[in-house]
Amino acid sequence: MCLSSLTVSFADTGDLSGKVFTFPEKGSTAYVRLTPSSTKILYSATFCLRLRMFVNWIHSVKKSLKAGGSIAGTSIILGQHQGSYGERFESSQAFVGQIKDVHMWDHVISTCAIKSYMQGLVHSHGNNLSWTKLGFSIHGQVLLED
Repeated sequence: MCLSSLTVSFADTGDLSGKVFTFPEKGSTAYVRLTPSSTKILYSATFCLRLRMFVNWIHSVKKSLKAGGSIAGTSIILGQHQGSYGERFESSQAFVGQIKDVHMWDHVISTCAIKSYMQGLVHSHGNNLSWTKLGFSIHGQVLLED
């Protein structure tokens, strides 16, 4: 018996309430590309998501916008870390776990709003990315599960 792994690409837009993206194993080809609802240049933004790790290690990269900087024409990638634009993905830096409730606002939201989001309480949906109306494409071995 011969088993092979195929890289599959799937794109959709829809309400992902109650669903999660699952990244079951490390690999350099598994990621989800998010499509913002707006193409305008952002000078400030807030990006929130919920993670569920499968293992007890966490690779976390915190990035911030420099004063006077902007975000425009950027692809938002989940499941992989890219050190700089155009760099290839590496298996050693891949995320393993689940991601859900992704939202992005085109402005900085209050600390109270972020706490409410993190506690699973009522929060406003992102106006640039919203889990309830998300454009996305799945690449490689990523599952969309209930």
